Amino acid sequence: SQSRYLLWLPFGLLAQNSTPKGLVDDFFTAFHQKDTTGLKAFFHPNARLESISTKQNETKIQTETVAQFLQNISKIPNEITFQEKLLDYKIEADQLMATVWTPYEFYVNDKKSHYGNNLFVLVKEKEIWKIWYLVDTRLK
Repeated sequence: SQSRYLLWLPFGLLAQNSTPKGLVDDFFTAFHQKDTTGLKAFFHPNARLESISTKQNETKIQTETVAQFLQNISKIPNEITFQEKLLDYKIEADQLMATVWTPYEFYVNDKKSHYGNNLFVLVKEKEIWKIWYLVDTRLK
């Protein structure tokens, strides 16, 4: 099979985003570097992003486009650092679709801001995984 063949290639020759975990790891590398051009490449053109939080005991769902997400990243001042520490990966995948569940803690300037879970829904196109849907919870 083709996937068995890929295992014999030197690591550097593997296609970017050739595994669901690889996509998530590479996504967060670009995210932490505020690399909006690099981040854009991870998304399917029709991707959706949503965040779920609570305010005064009411569930709030915020939806944004990939363009809005990238614009928000580009507006973060250089003096502000952030890190999303992934605590685990729970991955389910077949040949065309995968889900990656990642509990996380989010830090701004080395102080814990919030925590929650990310759910990436990925689709595979031409042997490369792309983010189709990304939803996270943001808990205080």
